[in-house]
Amino acid sequence: MSFLRSILVSSPLIVLSTVVLGTLSILASLVDKSGRTQHRLARLWGKILLAVSFIRVRAEGLEKLDPSGTYVFVANHGSLMDIPALLKTLRYEFRFFAKKGLFKIPFLGTHLRRAGHLPVDRSSARASLKSMTEGAHIIAEKQISVLLVPEGARVSEEEGTREYKEGAAYIAM
Repeated sequence: MSFLRSILVSSPLIVLSTVVLGTLSILASLVDKSGRTQHRLARLWGKILLAVSFIRVRAEGLEKLDPSGTYVFVANHGSLMDIPALLKTLRYEFRFFAKKGLFKIPFLGTHLRRAGHLPVDRSSARASLKSMTEGAHIIAEKQISVLLVPEGARVSEEEGTREYKEGAAYIAM
């Protein structure tokens, strides 16, 4: 029954909400160069994806964060729903680091660039360091938090966790 619900309900609604909100995000980027509107639309997208997928998310400890603070958020990435879950639960404006290849995908890449997210070139330590430096500048100058996946990519449950990269610590310092 859940497979049928997924095929007939969840998947079409995920595609529809992604196309509609992605288009609105790109249009909003023509007016709002700060990325704030795009972030709000991305948060709405995350909430919709979780709702139509019948996924509930519970977060603990968020009340301990200073609402006026900026943060380096660090999260594991074991599922395609991690980003929607983070968008829904973190009530802070943030930009995330994404692998450089995602910025080359039509539509998605346009949204990522115009919303102010940061590409990470994992081909060399020097290129990665440059991305991390840009992230540190965003926090310092624009007072916007950032989100990193320290393992560098999505990790399956069978793989367990990978060795963490040091980028989050570099940015925090």
